[in-house]
Amino acid sequence: MKTCGAFFGTTKVIPVETVEEILETHYEMANRFRIGFWSIAHPIRRPEDAIEGFVRFRPVEGGAELELLYGIRREWWGKGIATAASQAALEYLWRSTHFDRVRASTDLPNVRSREVMKRLGMRWLKETDALITYALDRPTDQGKPLG
Repeated sequence: MKTCGAFFGTTKVIPVETVEEILETHYEMANRFRIGFWSIAHPIRRPEDAIEGFVRFRPVEGGAELELLYGIRREWWGKGIATAASQAALEYLWRSTHFDRVRASTDLPNVRSREVMKRLGMRWLKETDALITYALDRPTDQGKPLG
């Protein structure tokens, strides 16, 4: 089985098939809703070394809602970058789509990610033995886009 190394400082190995599924979902989201996967790039580094993180949405609940996902290299943790990139992606989402709710989940021990969700204005939705989920509704000052 072919594998890809995970990008963000983890030793987890990701099967190539999983990466292909993620990319297929990305292409579908981009084509269907004009949203997808954004990279967080370093402004000075060479292009091949510049990717520092990502923000993306993926459909949940059969496509009725979206899940916000983000990741950033460990060296950039605590600098507000994940929050700023996620805020920009959410602003684009509200202006460009008809989705009314976004959720985000993280492992229970991941306090930093939970803090990002809170700074985004997300509220606790549910918790399992392994995950905690927050949700954010479309701001009342953000009407639905025309068309």
